[in-house]
Amino acid sequence: MHTVLRLAARGLPVALAVALAMRWLDVTARGTVPAVQALAPLWVVLTALGVVTVMVVRRWRVLAWYAPAALLAAYVAATTLTHAGGAVDSRTPGRDFTLASLNADYGEADPAAVVRLVDERRVDALVLLEADADYLAALDAAGMQRLMPFRVHSGRDNPVAGSMILAGEPLAAVIAPAEPGPYEFEQPAADLVVGNRLVRIRAVHPWPPILGGASAWRRQLDHLRIWAGSQPEGVPVVLAGDFNASADHPVFRRLSDGFIDAVDAAGPRLAPTWPRGLSLVPPFVTLDHILSRGARPYVADTFTIEGTDHAGVIARLRVP
Repeated sequence: MHTVLRLAARGLPVALAVALAMRWLDVTARGTVPAVQALAPLWVVLTALGVVTVMVVRRWRVLAWYAPAALLAAYVAATTLTHAGGAVDSRTPGRDFTLASLNADYGEADPAAVVRLVDERRVDALVLLEADADYLAALDAAGMQRLMPFRVHSGRDNPVAGSMILAGEPLAAVIAPAEPGPYEFEQPAADLVVGNRLVRIRAVHPWPPILGGASAWRRQLDHLRIWAGSQPEGVPVVLAGDFNASADHPVFRRLSDGFIDAVDAAGPRLAPTWPRGLSLVPPFVTLDHILSRGARPYVADTFTIEGTDHAGVIARLRVP
């Protein structure tokens, strides 16, 4: 029994080090690797608890086994808590607009609460994922038509695959070819005029890296990166939605390179957006983002709406 406990004491820090090191492993392995990467906050917490426990009981030899995991955990924690910067200075000239994004969770997010958010926070454009024509009708019944009469969506009769962009000012639909394949959610794009500048907004909702769709998830995020890179120079681009990916996924880091993550830029803090509504499990991973290039975040935060397992993201962006 003593031998088993000794092996377990040494095996746990090794396993934690391997799990944390997977943050740099750019493969899907049928969804196993992305799942392990998404749990990086858990591996950091377990490593910290392990180190503290070993120090309290003064098992110094075991502590040496924790060294690789501790170094990796410290790096991951530091990159999470140290914001990337990029928020605009309040004195910088330009026109502001407010963008919000929410995964409506099969159209179950409280429509009246969404309308109140748009009204009270003076949202100029709203990106909705997992929202179909029936959900839009529910929003309009709660008053959305008055606040945001302009819409770009496919009218797809599917509460999971449907996505839409709503605005209080005219929107112009933009052709945004989807990554072909059986695993596909709607990801429309639209142009919004802010001041005298055109801002291109893309709703983001790739397939999650589960249910056999890990390869499609990776291809779709890479496709978004290529699409964003192909947009006309000088046109601000905003990617907003449920990316089904966090900064712990290499494919997301590739996509976000050159963009500013609005919540990260607002300051160093933890802002997990999923899962919400579980009694024993708090939100632990940031899947929802607003990424901007050419429009700089002024303030940003997350918000909650009853009925959905995602927190939404809202940002005030300034267009020079």
